[in-house]
Order: sequence, then structure tokens, then C-alpha cells
Amino acid sequence: MKLKDEALIKAIHDFFQIYLPKQKCYSGNTVASYKYAFNLFLDYMSESKSISLFELSINDVNKDNINGFLEWLTVKRQNSSSTCNQRLMALRSFAKYLGLNDFSLSSVYAGVCAVPAKKKNSKIVEFLSEPALIELLNQPDTRKSKELRNQFFMILMYDTAARCQELLDIRIKDLSISSGAPFVYLTGRGNKIRTVPLMDTTVRHLLNYLSIFHPEYQKYGDKYLFYVVTHGVSHRMSTDTVETFMKKYGKSALQNCPDVPKQVHPHQLRHYGECFKMGSDCS
Repeated sequence: MKLKDEALIKAIHDFFQIYLPKQKCYSGNTVASYKYAFNLFLDYMSESKSISLFELSINDVNKDNINGFLEWLTVKRQNSSSTCNQRLMALRSFAKYLGLNDFSLSSVYAGVCAVPAKKKNSKIVEFLSEPALIELLNQPDTRKSKELRNQFFMILMYDTAARCQELLDIRIKDLSISSGAPFVYLTGRGNKIRTVPLMDTTVRHLLNYLSIFHPEYQKYGDKYLFYVVTHGVSHRMSTDTVETFMKKYGKSALQNCPDVPKQVHPHQLRHYGECFKMGSDCS
């Protein structure tokens, strides 16, 4: 099929392949997030406007379509204001890139900038109490391999206070467990690397996890620590997977412990402040 606007397709390619990673030096995760936002915009244009990528033109990146896209995200996908604003920032960045490369397209950027960000509703952050944390960690049925994986993920998140994506980005080579002071390398925002020590109980759970999911881990340093297998192919585990199993465990834990928040999410493990000894409570 013939492209309606070849200049737009080239701009999309250069934006993601050159501008973001090489000129702006954005991390791979940030580039992937921008790509996802753009793909969602294409889905919206196809579904709501019957305009495919082949029929899309630069003029379609306008205020009305962006407003419609944000409304679609809110209603159809039930995205939060924060998520909608992240998608908007990605499209603004693309529109700015268009204007930087062709002054005549500055109006595109001006139009996108005229779309206001969605107002965030202030919300009360619910924290995990020690009884709630214990109950949450005890929910997985560790006789099942995936459940054991999920429990270890939560233990590691609690111990390291790492962001969800930081844990998902860990590769086997990022672990140092043979020394007397075991630790893990975490890659944060801006590709900044830091070392985080691991508690003895965490190392014990880690070794058990490795024996099941990475029995020959010393040979495969580039493999992701947490992964899923789809059609026989191993992939890095996603944040959606984490949010799904934590939501499930949160619901079941609430039945046994009223301290468990009604909405359990990964950040609550990060922000748990007290020093909780996991030894006998999540064996």
C-alpha cells in the first residue's frame, strides 16, 4: 500500500532511532515508553477515525485528535490522569522534534502544546503495615514455580526498595552472591547504576529461585533474572505481570488481614519503612 505521507514515516523512524537514543541519550526504557504511546495513538486513529498508519499525515497530529486520544485513553482503556499525561508528553516530544527539523511544522508543536495535561486527583497513599506485609508475602503457593517466582520478586523488591522496572531489568550478571557481602547492581533512571546489598534471607530465597528458573545461571549472565516464556521463547517479565499478581495477592490477603490496603501495588513494598525480618514468615 502506498504511503500518504512519506515524510511523516521518515520522521517517526528518525525520532525513535536517532533523536531519542542518540541525540537526547534517553534510556531504552524511555524510548520503549514513547513507542508504546505512539502505537496507542495509532490504535486510536485506526479505531476511532478509520485512519491507518499508511493513511496518516502530519496534519493528523493536531489538537483535536490529541484531545480525542486522551479521552479514548480515559474512557476506553480506563487510564489514570498520570498515564494519560505520560502519553501526552511523548506526543509533545515528537511534535517538538518535527518543529526542530522543519520550521514550517512549528504549528504542529504549538497545536499539541495547546492540549492541557489532565488534572491529577490527589489521593491518599496507603502503606503496608508489618502484619499486612507478612500476609501478602504468604499468599503465593510456593509449591508452584510461578508462585515461587512471584513471592521472590516481592521479597527482592522489599529488600532493595527498587522500582519495579529496575528489578525487571536485572540480568544474571548483575548479581554478586559469591562474596561475603552479596549485592545486586540496579540500573535506575538515566542509566545510573548503583549497588544494593542483599540480606541473608533474601540470598537464601534467591538461590532457591535460581535453582528452579536458572539452574545453570553461571553460564548465562545476559539472561534476565525474571522472565516469562511465550510460545517457547523467553522474554523479560513485564510490569503488567507484576501488577496483576500483586493485585491478586492483595485481594486474597485482605480476607485474612484487615490491614491490607484495598488496592495493593508494587510501590507499597518499596515504601515500607520498617525493618522486617523475613526468616520464618515467608519460608
